[in-house]
Amino acid sequence: MNKRIIAVAGAALLALIGIVMLISYTQNANDRAFDGAELRSVLQVTETIPADTKASDISGSVELVELPKKAIAKDAVTDLSEVSGLSTTVALEPGEQLLLTRFAQEGSPKPDSGPAAVSVVPKGYQEVTVPLDVARAAGGVLRPGDLVGVVASYQTNDTGGFTQLAKNFVKVTRVSGGLTGGKDDGASGQFITLAVTTRNAGRIINAAEFGKLWLTKQNKDTATGSGGSVTKSEITK
Repeated sequence: MNKRIIAVAGAALLALIGIVMLISYTQNANDRAFDGAELRSVLQVTETIPADTKASDISGSVELVELPKKAIAKDAVTDLSEVSGLSTTVALEPGEQLLLTRFAQEGSPKPDSGPAAVSVVPKGYQEVTVPLDVARAAGGVLRPGDLVGVVASYQTNDTGGFTQLAKNFVKVTRVSGGLTGGKDDGASGQFITLAVTTRNAGRIINAAEFGKLWLTKQNKDTATGSGGSVTKSEITK
């Protein structure tokens, strides 16, 4: 009996030693992977955070970790003060970085859940999709059915560049996220689909191709007009 107990205890001890060695090896492997990399601190989710959770209630579900700079999303949150007063728009899962684009003011519309979240295209119009960083797309709050102003900027040799609101009250028909490449490279990008006339489709594509696009969120009470063009030389006078 004593021999059996000793054998069982010995086996348990060996298993424990194996676990400790495995953890140590894994930690060392992580350290080796980070060797020479420029590290930055970022908040990471440690346990599931439901949608509609206030930022003030998630401090116990996130932790500050150091990751290689190249592995950190450009809209990653490094301090909860950055999302103060906001709530999560989707459920956050353990292991993911805390992203600013996953938060909005309480009561804001939720992100689209899929192809069904589409607004009807007005008769006689067509759709055009443009890839935009969320900063150029009203901060990532646009939803199907919203109205936007399309602002175009171009570089010029004589004035140093000009900007003009090209079109008011353009209807958003579809919004999707997760850009992984292209002109506005980054995980915080979006595809914004707009309902436009043939003429305006050409204007928008031209601006996206040869200049830069910004979208402003509008409503039925937004003042109309283009506001005229604004040049760099005028601003710096």
